[in-house]
Amino acid sequence: MMLETIRLVAEWLNDGTNGVNAQIDAMRTASAIDTADTDPPDIAAIENETADGKVARRVVPEGQTTPALWLFVARPGDFGGMVTTEFRRGIVPLVIGYLGSNAQTAVGLEDAYYTMRAIMWSLAALMKQNSATRTRNSVLLVRFAGLEVLPPFTPLEDGEFTTGLVWQVQVQDNIANP
Repeated sequence: MMLETIRLVAEWLNDGTNGVNAQIDAMRTASAIDTADTDPPDIAAIENETADGKVARRVVPEGQTTPALWLFVARPGDFGGMVTTEFRRGIVPLVIGYLGSNAQTAVGLEDAYYTMRAIMWSLAALMKQNSATRTRNSVLLVRFAGLEVLPPFTPLEDGEFTTGLVWQVQVQDNIANP
């Protein structure tokens, strides 16, 4: 159920109509960016731990394309006793991490926070879609269960930094237990 969640959300965030870059464009046209700020750049890469070893290992290689989003499970999912029910339901804590690089760290974080807002807009659009759009391999994204914005991590003065969201989404496996 974690696999389907990661892949479905990664594909959605990459969508040209509702994905993160489309939402960044929507922010520009909706005057949702302060006039004194520069527009955040489009996301250059969206990668996930089911398709990319560096994301699975949480190792940012030299020369990583930025800005980028990395999707991976934050911690164990909470399925309580639901694994024994006919249709399993639980919470998947999905990290949508932002990797950025800007010699002016404050400007880079400004871009990151605008991008976090665009991601929230995109996730809200996803959850308004019909259940077929929110389903992959019979795993349905049921509802928002929580959202946390992670504090930025700026380890060096080289302008590289990370931040992100932890989206807690309730999922349901719609294939009955045998």
